[in-house]
Amino acid sequence: MRRPEYGEAQYPLGSTRVTTDAMGSVAFAVVAGLDLRGYWVTASATNPNGSTSELSACQLVP
Repeated sequence: MRRPEYGEAQYPLGSTRVTTDAMGSVAFAVVAGLDLRGYWVTASATNPNGSTSELSACQLVP
C-alpha cells in the first residue's frame, strides 16, 4: 500500500489536551474506540487562541 503524504482530515476521531516541552514537542497516545488497524491517520494541533497547524504526515496504524 502506497503511503499518502498528508491526510485530508476526512473523519474526526477525537481530541486530547497535551502540554508541550520548551521545544514544542510532546508524545501522546489517543484511544479512538475504533479498530483503525490498516488505516492511515493524521493529526493537527490547535493553540489556545484556536489557530490550527498543518496536518501531520500520515501514519499507518499497525
